[in-house]
Amino acid sequence: MPVSRFDGVADLCKTCLHRSGRQRCGKCRLVKALDAYFADKRRPSGRYTTCKTCAKVPTAVAAAWRRKRKYGLTADAHAAILSAQNALCGVCGNPEYRVRLGKALPLHVDHDHKTGEVRGLLCTDCNLGVGRFKDSPKLLRAAAAYLEKYGERNIADRAAAGRNKKSR
Repeated sequence: MPVSRFDGVADLCKTCLHRSGRQRCGKCRLVKALDAYFADKRRPSGRYTTCKTCAKVPTAVAAAWRRKRKYGLTADAHAAILSAQNALCGVCGNPEYRVRLGKALPLHVDHDHKTGEVRGLLCTDCNLGVGRFKDSPKLLRAAAAYLEKYGERNIADRAAAGRNKKSR
């Protein structure tokens, strides 16, 4: 039977884990006994997906864990990037304006989806924009050319031209 890369427990499906009285935590990824999870009547398992230990971790610490696990980005490296960018978005140069619970959201980690290399920190809008353009400089240049072609001045000129055609 294969051994899990997370905790040395044999890889089992969720059903088999629950039958054995265990569950894998959605944050720390460790397999723990079901009594290590808070009860939740809404879920089929009857338990939250996050263990009690992880559920009690402050959000900033959990975010640091997530950055380390997902991008290999340590807290020091994240702080260095944030400092180098003056806590501003790497694309538009503005601070994150979106707020949750009275606090500005942190800048998003931007990374190359092919290599996994971290490129910088972006605000929500720029992060979504880069993602929607599939991280393609060619598509972004084409979009910029399109916007320049149909800029505000050109729109006003075309509107005026359209009015002149109608009056004829």
